[in-house]
Amino acid sequence: MPRLYVGGLPIDARPRDVEKLFRDYGEISDIDLKGRFGFVELRSRRDAEDAIHDLDGVRFLGGRVSVEFSRAQRRERGG
Repeated sequence: MPRLYVGGLPIDARPRDVEKLFRDYGEISDIDLKGRFGFVELRSRRDAEDAIHDLDGVRFLGGRVSVEFSRAQRRERGG
């Protein structure tokens, strides 16, 4: 599943805020916020490409976000 990096988030952004931003771009499988940035996983690469095209640089909660494909691979949790 494509994983997107989302930068420029306000420190108090919540997963539901980010979900509202991405909800028109297909099914969201995960949202992982890390403070002023986070990651969003979408089910389809095409949806992810559309989200990058439309959302990169838009105003969101008082700032501008950057949206791009994540360079880091997601770590799988396990024991």
